[in-house]
Amino acid sequence: MNQKRQKFKTWWRLATARKRRQNRLKTKLDFWLIRRKEQFPRVTANKITVARIPVAVAAFLCFPTYYWKALCLYTVTAFLDIVDGKWARANEEETDIGKIIDPLVDKMSVLLFLYMFALEGFLDKKIVGLIIALEFASTFVYAYTATKGNLKGANKWGKAKKWAQDICVLLTLIVFLTGPDIPLNAILGIACVLSGLSSFCRLREGIKRNPQSSQSAQN
Repeated sequence: MNQKRQKFKTWWRLATARKRRQNRLKTKLDFWLIRRKEQFPRVTANKITVARIPVAVAAFLCFPTYYWKALCLYTVTAFLDIVDGKWARANEEETDIGKIIDPLVDKMSVLLFLYMFALEGFLDKKIVGLIIALEFASTFVYAYTATKGNLKGANKWGKAKKWAQDICVLLTLIVFLTGPDIPLNAILGIACVLSGLSSFCRLREGIKRNPQSSQSAQN
């Protein structure tokens, strides 16, 4: 009886997935993740996010002695960052705690490497210092908007910033081994601009007046 009920729930999620997510671009990966959820019901998006922490720390500790291990582990961290979000949306596991943990893990995994690369001379220290300051500022903005009841995931600028940061870290790891001429500081500068835009858009959304509160004030 329980197996039939579980199969019906899985069928219902698959049958109504497109209707519930009409405004999002769907791929076969979403339906594949729904089926994997049936096979591994204890795996959640938050657990995948938390699993990124030891992987990121291990990648940081492996560099530069075990270079290839550091490169592979950071690639796994970036891949899990994509998987946890898609897993949460496909299986309807988006939670407030996940929206808080995910950006914190992102900052930890990226800023560790950027700080180390700046010390090694691969990246400009001023740009790295600026992006660290922007990340701290974005954390305060995120906390402020959360107090206003506007706890949302990363906006498009925040996602683009994370992509730019990951690309910068991966390219710096490649430069450490092969030494090609890649404008790493330019890529990091783009990440700085995107970080500022992300914080500005989130702050603008946070300070908007709540329609319900404005109506109650008028009454």
